[in-house]
Amino acid sequence: MQSATKSARAQAALVLNRAQLDELRRANGIVSEVELARIIGVNPVTLWRVSNGDVHPSNGFIARVMLAFPHASMASLFQVVSAEKVA
Repeated sequence: MQSATKSARAQAALVLNRAQLDELRRANGIVSEVELARIIGVNPVTLWRVSNGDVHPSNGFIARVMLAFPHASMASLFQVVSAEKVA
């Protein structure tokens, strides 16, 4: 049973809930993607790539988003998906 748990962990990934991030962006008066990237502390290209699912968010990216929006829950901003849905 332990190997099945390890396998499930290896096949899971976090993805950004872009709709929620956009809602928070608008609610906080952040008018552009470039401004959002600056606030989060990432390159706008990185934000775009994570938003489109081209790359998985790094621990640093996740931490920066959570610091930028401290009242948002991790579960509202990031979703755990299986590798089959990510690929």
